[in-house]
Amino acid sequence: MLQDKKLIFIGYLIEGKVLYNYRTKKLICLNGSGGEVLLRKTMSRVLEYLISHATKDFVTDLELMHSVWDQHGLSSSTQRVWQVMSNVKSRLLILGIDDDFIMRISKKGYLLKKDSVEVLFRSRHDSMAGYEGQEEFINKPE
Repeated sequence: MLQDKKLIFIGYLIEGKVLYNYRTKKLICLNGSGGEVLLRKTMSRVLEYLISHATKDFVTDLELMHSVWDQHGLSSSTQRVWQVMSNVKSRLLILGIDDDFIMRISKKGYLLKKDSVEVLFRSRHDSMAGYEGQEEFINKPE
């Protein structure tokens, strides 16, 4: 029974085809091509912040600059937001994620395509040995 198991957060399933592994900061294509992309720290923070905050409402550039750059002792600017966002989108596109997964709302901020991300967990008791990047997933309980 799922409620009796301790669950460990793995990451996110994007559009049903790409896994974002929270621990390794890798995007892993699950369609059989075996493609994977490692995100740098700032890119992973941007993606994680968007997934956590931009699925129901848009996230402003100022929010991103404060949460992703300023709070980590980095210098922020709208140019840096645009540049990192462009890099994240291009890496997702390489793995088959639609360009409209991350949408720019003119003069407001960014929004993720509705219902395009699932949170993934695994049981604490499931063995992970030998399956790096190929975990058996359990969707977040409702």
